[in-house]
Amino acid sequence: MLRKQWVLTAIWLSGFFLALLCIQSYVVIEKHGKVVILPEEREGVLAPVVKFYGIYLSGILACWFLKPFRPAAETRAGARRYRIAVMLTVAVNVIVLYSCAEAWSTAELREPVIDSVANGVRVASWLSFLVGPVNAYYFGVKPK
Repeated sequence: MLRKQWVLTAIWLSGFFLALLCIQSYVVIEKHGKVVILPEEREGVLAPVVKFYGIYLSGILACWFLKPFRPAAETRAGARRYRIAVMLTVAVNVIVLYSCAEAWSTAELREPVIDSVANGVRVASWLSFLVGPVNAYYFGVKPK
């Protein structure tokens, strides 16, 4: 179970840092003659991403230090549950990363970049019902 928690934690942390890096890559005054995101606008673009990941990462990191629930029996169904958990976690993180990177090819104005990041985080938030229970299960259960 501990290995599964490490993998899920790594996916969430990687998604968070890649999203931050992607947004930071837009923070330039000119890129081939195009205005992308001004440094003073960075906070407004980062806020939705930090809020979205902050909810999940604070819960995940807290569970690393809290007293967990009773251990779950490891069964064949448990292996399937874990695969589903990884797929859902990766899918939600890919949505956020895609929305952050979507404007790389079309970034001519600041608004499309800001809007695409906000829209991607909004869609990922709508899908929270898929990954919320998964995180609660894998991070709330005591490893054997």
